[in-house]
Amino acid sequence: MIFVLIRIFPVLISLLHFVLFRTIFYVNDFWYWPVILLLILDILYFLFIFYKKRDGIIFIFLFHSLVFLLAGLVYILILGSDIVINSFLIIWSLIYFIYLESVFHHLYQTKRVLLFNLRNVVSYINLIAIFLLVSALINFYIFINFSWGAVFLIFLTCLIILILTQFKLNKIEYKKIILYTIILFLIFAEFIIVVMFLPVSFYVSAVIISLLYYLLISLSLLNIKGGLTTSVLMQYIVFTVVSLILVSITSQWL
Repeated sequence: MIFVLIRIFPVLISLLHFVLFRTIFYVNDFWYWPVILLLILDILYFLFIFYKKRDGIIFIFLFHSLVFLLAGLVYILILGSDIVINSFLIIWSLIYFIYLESVFHHLYQTKRVLLFNLRNVVSYINLIAIFLLVSALINFYIFINFSWGAVFLIFLTCLIILILTQFKLNKIEYKKIILYTIILFLIFAEFIIVVMFLPVSFYVSAVIISLLYYLLISLSLLNIKGGLTTSVLMQYIVFTVVSLILVSITSQWL
């Protein structure tokens, strides 16, 4: 029975993700109930897997999934029209379904483990989550006077969870995980403060932080695994710089 629920929950949660998040806009006084229900279902999914597998890494995936849900929740609050909100939630729900399926196939090592490669899925999800979190949090800071300290704390807490999950999936030893996490934490702590006060669109700030995450995580993993060479380093730096230039040209700078 538990296994059946494990297989049903990815579809169920993804469908309810759209319905419950959309419900928030119609029950303003009780907006937290749809969120609580979705969180309960998400937690139950991982608890069911833990009951069957007894693997501590499942709790890392649990916290990682909660960051992903948080990113989706805060982002829809800054979207304007119903069409945009609905389109975003459909895409977001599909991505979340892929994520939950990837977790299952990774833990059970099924024949689809290569199709639903959790390591790749988490890499993309982390970039998406960082972009959405930074966009929403800086928007809150600018337009509703959200405390910069709260922005700082929420972002860095979520960032640590994203980094730890990605390092753990790449089978990095704990000493190096701790060392690199601390280094990355300090770098991003400085950058998030800088972009909060830059006279640019919050979307531009989000792209800057996302590209920085992509660059530093990629280089960190390559360095740990001994695959970081001068040519590879230059490729990543050139890609990041070119991307920033394109963003600066095509985006509206305030």
